[in-house]
Amino acid sequence: MKAQSMDVINQTRKVTIWNKGLTALTALLTVVFSAFSVGIIVIVIAAYMPWSDCVGCDFSEEQMPRAYFKNRNLAGIQMWSSDLRHSNFKNATLVGANLSGSDFSGSNFEGANLSKATMFAVDLRSANLKRANLTEASLWQANLEASVLAGANLAGVALKNANLRRAELTGAEITDINLEGADLSYAIWIDGSVCAPNSIGRCAPLWYGQK
Repeated sequence: MKAQSMDVINQTRKVTIWNKGLTALTALLTVVFSAFSVGIIVIVIAAYMPWSDCVGCDFSEEQMPRAYFKNRNLAGIQMWSSDLRHSNFKNATLVGANLSGSDFSGSNFEGANLSKATMFAVDLRSANLKRANLTEASLWQANLEASVLAGANLAGVALKNANLRRAELTGAEITDINLEGADLSYAIWIDGSVCAPNSIGRCAPLWYGQK
């Protein structure tokens, strides 16, 4: 499994180079072709990028910022203590994954399935988790400052002592959520209201004149 993981790690590094080259190519083609033509070319190239699913693989203690995992099946993956800042996990499957201690700041998890994932002390600052499924995930001591959790499924999620300062939770499902010790200062609550400073363990209403 580790050998498979190394193959995939090498592939994702190639994909990162591909992505950078593709960005430059797109900019050049924009000058020559119409926006419609460029869009078709980009879609065709992206569809054949050298990438694959990696169920149960081991990506622990790896340095892979800006990795590309969009739409991939990574169920049960071991990805703890890794650097994956600004990576793309949109619509990816990470059911039962172990992401503890990793840096995912600025990453995109929109629509991803993270149910039952272990994410102890994970760094998700400014991450996009819109409509993500985090059912029964464990995020003890996670840093979710300024993250976007709008429309996410947080049912049964453990957020004990987590940092949710300035996080957006508009429309999120929070049945049986555990917010013991969590800091919700200035977070946007599920109903769109703003939490008061020092909102620990719950969203206290921000009264007029409070700063």
